[in-house]
Amino acid sequence: MVQGSPRASTRRIARRLRVPHTKVWRTLHAEGMYPYHMQRVQHLGPGDFVEKLEFCKWLNGIRQLHRYIQFTDEVQSNRDGVNNTHNSHV
Repeated sequence: MVQGSPRASTRRIARRLRVPHTKVWRTLHAEGMYPYHMQRVQHLGPGDFVEKLEFCKWLNGIRQLHRYIQFTDEVQSNRDGVNNTHNSHV
């Protein structure tokens, strides 16, 4: 049931099977299955400094481009409901 519908909540499964919620939890844990949620994080790796430096050099060469770029240090941007999930980890 969980493999066919991995997004199903344990409470929904318990209602469907007519068993206590704790029994579903214990069974899933016994089978090595644990709930998770998406967590958005930022992380810089060892090679990121070189790439950032190359980007800055490139951008300095095109001075007219600065006025069209929005710089932010936020993990996500939500102007039209679009979120940056590139750095999402499970």
